Amino acid sequence: MAVNPFVYRNLPYSPERDLVGVSMVAMIPYVMVVPASLGVSTVQELLALARSRPGSINFATSGMASRLTVEMFRALAGGVEMEMVQYRGGAPARTDLLAGRIQLVIEQAPSFLEDFREGRLRPLAVGGARRFALLPDVPTLQEAGIAGYEAAAWLGYAAPAGTPIEIRRRLADEIDRLLQLPEVRDRLAAWGAEPVGGPPEEMDRLLTAERARWSDVVRRAGIERE
Repeated sequence: MAVNPFVYRNLPYSPERDLVGVSMVAMIPYVMVVPASLGVSTVQELLALARSRPGSINFATSGMASRLTVEMFRALAGGVEMEMVQYRGGAPARTDLLAGRIQLVIEQAPSFLEDFREGRLRPLAVGGARRFALLPDVPTLQEAGIAGYEAAAWLGYAAPAGTPIEIRRRLADEIDRLLQLPEVRDRLAAWGAEPVGGPPEEMDRLLTAERARWSDVVRRAGIERE
């Protein structure tokens, strides 16, 4: 919805032309993760280490989204030399992170909560505009000095372009009602997801902002369409 038009040449659909928002259901924060063995506790310490040893920090990507979260960090931090290592999925990337072969990922927070509790991996910051309820002591990247950083995975509903606004609002109202049910909120919390809801106009506004944000990251990183 927000990234694919800027990284693929021949999409069989246009999210901007063919779809309209209904409701944002939930947000899943990203978190900056390093091995505990790396010996850094803050974002600024990581930057200092990376700049003192250019090219010594390897960051993992398991897809375009996890690459772009790091590319945004690199750009907003004023440029920092790191080596990208591509993986076919999150599991092998986590294995190498635990082993210290990879020094950094910025991925969805729920994947690492157990590792944080056990002290194997360390969360340096979360990517959202506010702190994550399950990691209340971990600052946002903005609080850590990376002005303008905002990245979260999200789940939402869209409808075909041309769907009347009255129908979209009616669907959004029902989604809002469901998001107030304790069993739904508990299930989302178990996934590390935060309920959002809201009208279709807000979903459309968010999609516009997301497309602007990620197209700028793609441009800064010099990523060519596949």
